[in-house]
Amino acid sequence: MKKCLLILLLLLLCLALCACGKKEHQITAYVDESLSDAEAKALGTKINQLPEVQQTQFISRESALESFIGDMEDASAFSGIGATYLRHRYEITVLTSDIDAVVAQLEAIPGIVKVTYPSDSLLFSLWLQKLITGK
Repeated sequence: MKKCLLILLLLLLCLALCACGKKEHQITAYVDESLSDAEAKALGTKINQLPEVQQTQFISRESALESFIGDMEDASAFSGIGATYLRHRYEITVLTSDIDAVVAQLEAIPGIVKVTYPSDSLLFSLWLQKLITGK
């Protein structure tokens, strides 16, 4: 039984690594903190001009802070923390077979200071862990 499971997992790994074509990716692009709210929101127009971009969502510093505090069990520990410590950001959905090229295009936009996304290997590892542990 364990041998069959191992073979199945190896087959799934091969399929995941050999998958070709475009895939949907979630990317976060962080905005330069020196930009005004209006300038940060205006970056959305430039981001949306990239052909691979399917959807963008602007997340203000204030919304990011509310979300962060909302995820904590003891929100009182964060009283007095201002949103100025965070950056505006964009949550971006792209459809591409070359995620690195899209990341480079986003990083080339003046006002975008950092771009992050989960790698395929991380996503596969999390999926495999969930498959094995059921969690």
